[in-house]
Amino acid sequence: RIAKMERSDIAGSSSCVLYPPPMQGNAGLMRFARKDKAETHVHPGFYLSGHCVRLHIQVNSWMEMIIFDANTPVDEFTTRSFVVQVRNFFKWGMFDKGSVKRTLKVFAEDAHIVEAIAPHHLPESLEHEVSVEQDKFMAAWRKVRKIH
Repeated sequence: RIAKMERSDIAGSSSCVLYPPPMQGNAGLMRFARKDKAETHVHPGFYLSGHCVRLHIQVNSWMEMIIFDANTPVDEFTTRSFVVQVRNFFKWGMFDKGSVKRTLKVFAEDAHIVEAIAPHHLPESLEHEVSVEQDKFMAAWRKVRKIH
């Protein structure tokens, strides 16, 4: 559920509460970080300059992760994405491989969805789309984009 949503002329953010399945990876250590369906606070945000998305995930009371996703258009049909992830847990290099693997998996899953979407151009209006509550965040991005 979306707990809070904010929007300005050039940015937007929301706060959501999700109940994801247990974490996996890092030789089974992740299962101790969060119980199955435990409340997880997620704070997505976007910034219009260069279209940068910030995703702040509060895994539990002592574990937080922030992912920055910057998207740069190359041409009319191609966008190059850059991802930076920071976290305050499992900070040793031996844990980076699993973290990179999970992040790349998520972006690969998103790529399949985005590539299958038609039309390939972002509509100016949402009037012909069926939306769910979580789509409010992207609707705010489209409103800001339309202004600029």
